[in-house]
Amino acid sequence: MQRGWTPELRKYVKKLAEGQEAQIPPSNTMLDSIFLSPAMLGMTKDKEEVSMHVRIGQKCVREPLILKTPVFLSPMPNIPHDAIGTLEEAATAAGTILHTCNPRAPLKRGALWDPSRMHILDLQDADFVVFVLTGTISPKKHPDIDTPKDIRKHIELLREATDYRIPIIVEISSRDIYTDIALLLEADAVLLHDPPEGINGLPSIVQMRAAVRAFVDGMAKQKGVKLMVSGDFRTPLDIFKVLALGADCVGVTGAVHVLCDIAERKKLHNTAFNYLQGCTRALANLIKYTGHTSVSEVSDEDIRALTYDTAAITGIKLAGYEKVLPMWMH
Repeated sequence: MQRGWTPELRKYVKKLAEGQEAQIPPSNTMLDSIFLSPAMLGMTKDKEEVSMHVRIGQKCVREPLILKTPVFLSPMPNIPHDAIGTLEEAATAAGTILHTCNPRAPLKRGALWDPSRMHILDLQDADFVVFVLTGTISPKKHPDIDTPKDIRKHIELLREATDYRIPIIVEISSRDIYTDIALLLEADAVLLHDPPEGINGLPSIVQMRAAVRAFVDGMAKQKGVKLMVSGDFRTPLDIFKVLALGADCVGVTGAVHVLCDIAERKKLHNTAFNYLQGCTRALANLIKYTGHTSVSEVSDEDIRALTYDTAAITGIKLAGYEKVLPMWMH
C-alpha cells in the first residue's frame, strides 16, 4: 500500500472509478488543516453550470491546449509502460492530459524535451511540449544552460521548432522556486511537481506560495502563463485547495497508482475515465459551494488555515484571526 493512503481513501477512489458518488474522506496530509470558507449569501444555484475549462497557451500559440477539467494525470515513472497508453487515452476522453517525467513512456500527445539527453524530438503530432528542467536550475545545471539567457533561448528554439503551433510547458522542481520561476515566464505554463519518490525533498504544496509570488511579480497571469502543480493530492477537496492556493490545474500522482491496482488492464480505460469524471463533478460542486461559476474564480479567499503552522507555510488567512500572518505582509 502506498504511504499515507488509508483504506478509506482507496475505497473512495474505487467508488469514483465505478461512477458512484461518495463522501470525501480525510486525505491524511497537511491539506486536512485547510478548510473551505463558503460564500453563503453568494452561493451558486445548484442548476447553474460551472465552467471547468482551462486554456494553456499564450496569444502567440496557434493551437492552445484546452482542458475540459483542471485535473490531469501525472503518474510517477514506475507505472508500467503498457498502462501509460491506456491512461493517456482515458485522460484524452475525459478532456484532459497525462504527463509523466519518464522519457521512455509511450506518449502520443505530449513531447518531452530534456537538454541533458541526446534524443530526437518528434513534434509533428504533439499537442504540447514539456521542457524538462527538473532539478536542473538551482540544484545542478545542464552543460548548455549556464545563464538565464540560455533557458530563454531553449524556450525560443522550441517555439521555432513548433512554429508557434503548440504550448510549451516547463517542468521544474527546485529549492529556489521564486528565483527559478522568474526565468521561465516566456513559456505557456510552469509545472511544479513533487520530488521523485524516495527523495526527501520539499513537496510542491509547500513551495506553492513562492511560486505564486513569482507569478504575481512577473505579471504571469496577464501574459497568459499558467501554473500547473502535480503531487499526491488524494481527493477532489485536496484539488480544490491547491487551486485556491494559486494553481490553474492540478495533477494527481498517487491516485493513478491506486487505479492501476484496483483495475484489470482491460478495464483500466473506463476506470480512469470514470475517476476523472467523478473528480470533475465533485470539484464543480465545491466551486458552487464557495459561490463561484468558474474554476478561474477560485482564490485563497475561499480557504482558511486551521493551524498556525499551515498558515505560516501557505500564506493563507488563519481561521479566527481572519488575517494573513504578519510574516507574509512584507
